[in-house]
Amino acid sequence: MGRIKDTEPWDPHPEIVGAAIDKVRVFDEISLKEVAILEYAYKHGDTAARNKLAELRKAKQQGETKPSEVAFEPDVPVPDVSRPAESPIIKKESGPIEYKGNFLGGKKAVNDKLYNRTRESESLQNPTTLLFYLIQHSAWDGKVDKHRTYKHWYEEKRLIVATRSQEQMAMDLGVSVRTVQRWLDELEEDYLIQRTVEGRENIYVLGKVGGSHEVYFYQRAKDEDFCKRRIGDNYDVYFS
Repeated sequence: MGRIKDTEPWDPHPEIVGAAIDKVRVFDEISLKEVAILEYAYKHGDTAARNKLAELRKAKQQGETKPSEVAFEPDVPVPDVSRPAESPIIKKESGPIEYKGNFLGGKKAVNDKLYNRTRESESLQNPTTLLFYLIQHSAWDGKVDKHRTYKHWYEEKRLIVATRSQEQMAMDLGVSVRTVQRWLDELEEDYLIQRTVEGRENIYVLGKVGGSHEVYFYQRAKDEDFCKRRIGDNYDVYFS
């Protein structure tokens, strides 16, 4: 079901936001033509749009065939229950869960006391914790600092950034500056952050602002163009 009124506030699901940035188009059975996923979601609702995206993923996994062309597996013969089974039990294959972009909020939110514990726990001293740390120190609404991380970088450049000296990172996480530098290199190599310099100080770019949404690099696949595009490239494809 689509939106009830044109004046009704609309906040599309993060999965749809990501697909819109990738310029995904789907077939609209009502208008009988291909439309942008954001337009489809606006007309038919988030659930219908996400079902369309699920069909596209399934089709891709089946060998790039269209959803309607995906072949069904033949019926499995019913075993003769009067005789013992002669073949081993086939266990259902398991795999990683494909997370949909829901936020772990409320009581499951990560508290910044994590970094106090990191200083005394080697298992937490890794690039992932550093990524959490940078996100925690990224610009927030109205933040005022010498690099104007909110006014200039967030509002004007539409980039989510953090600024923190490597010496401070090292002290906060209980490691050496060299270790912090190595972790930053690893995060950048995996397209989880980008780095630029302003006034001889590092600016760490964590994602892009699209419309009213924040899209972090960690939310997208490593090989996607969104993560590989460098600072200054055209990201403004949110409503394409």
